[in-house]
Amino acid sequence: FIPSTSTLLSIMYLINAVYASLVLSKAFDIPVVASYTTRPMREGEVNGVDHTFLKGCEAYAKLHTDHVVAYTEIGEYKYFMTLEMFKDKNIVLIDPNGLEYMKKEYGNECDIFTIYVYCDSEVRNERAKGRSDYSTSYRKRNNAENKQFTEFEAKRDWDFFLSNSGN
Repeated sequence: FIPSTSTLLSIMYLINAVYASLVLSKAFDIPVVASYTTRPMREGEVNGVDHTFLKGCEAYAKLHTDHVVAYTEIGEYKYFMTLEMFKDKNIVLIDPNGLEYMKKEYGNECDIFTIYVYCDSEVRNERAKGRSDYSTSYRKRNNAENKQFTEFEAKRDWDFFLSNSGN
């Protein structure tokens, strides 16, 4: 499947620690929207590539002045995308709450093709151990996302399913 310019390809990564931007952006040179976030940058992340990191007041200003097309909160942090971010890119990495918001706000303007990339919890946990924030925030984030992914899996609201739990 090759998306047209009027198709937004949403790639749903289960919870975290699947290294989505690394796999897509760096390994395959596929441009992915770098969503805004209020969370702190992790060791090894690049501002504007992995995410665009904002302070609380910067995020507040963008949320209230720009055309927000995707929005979610994970724990205490906000993640969102604006319409301007889709000028040169049409692939987003998003969670179920963000996808639902995007379909509501932007779904009439383009086709949204969703690829759900699933990863078993044991594999995610092993992969997450290499992250700089593993001991402080991984479990908290994992718990914050579990409910929305459990509900998403029950609905089976994706166009394509891919397992990323392999060896």
